[in-house]
Amino acid sequence: MTRRDLRSEVRDAGGFYHWWNRWLVRFAGPPQVGPYETTPPPPVAQVCPVCGAPLAAHEIDRTGARTFMRCPAAPARAVASTEQGTAAPPEEPA
Repeated sequence: MTRRDLRSEVRDAGGFYHWWNRWLVRFAGPPQVGPYETTPPPPVAQVCPVCGAPLAAHEIDRTGARTFMRCPAAPARAVASTEQGTAAPPEEPA
């Protein structure tokens, strides 16, 4: 049994990289495939700093030179305070 020369082994493998990869897998084993970290946490819904409602519920107006964000009709803070059993602050008459 004779050993083939290195050049012919590399050439038959399809190049140096393929030959090296085949040689390395003998010692290191196959590549590790799969998730490396745990599942990321679900995205947190962003809330409006003015009214506390989710930003997805707001209307964004980009028609003019400036962009405006309009809050929904019922602010989330007033709704949350009435659900907790306390009265919402009275609205000022216009």
